[in-house]
Amino acid sequence: IPLPFRGVNNNRSFVYVSNLAKFVRECCLSEKVLNEVFLISDFDDMSTVELFSLMRKCMNRPARLFGFPPRVIGFFLRLCGYDALFDRLFGSLTVDPSHSTVVLDYRPVTSSEKAVQATVDGYMKKKESHV
Repeated sequence: IPLPFRGVNNNRSFVYVSNLAKFVRECCLSEKVLNEVFLISDFDDMSTVELFSLMRKCMNRPARLFGFPPRVIGFFLRLCGYDALFDRLFGSLTVDPSHSTVVLDYRPVTSSEKAVQATVDGYMKKKESHV
């Protein structure tokens, strides 16, 4: 199904579950984390367009995106009572993970591209097992 995201200009921070597990483990093993607050990510912020395109590439399928004015989509979503959905699809949500690098010398083990590939592979495997 083609989606109207081609013109979306946002950024999102992601953290792959294996990277999160590594970070939590490092926190458990270090005394440096006492009284600290961390925001972590995979260090590769990407837009909705980049994420969707990467997911489709991992599925060996074309992205099938088309441009449609986000303001028009926002108008109709608000009209239908879905204000928050517009923000989740078209808004940015990023974190600065630099504090985790400074305090714990944290680096993600799995790149964002490999994380998306693993997620898509898991999804496809589960989908095939239900057929």
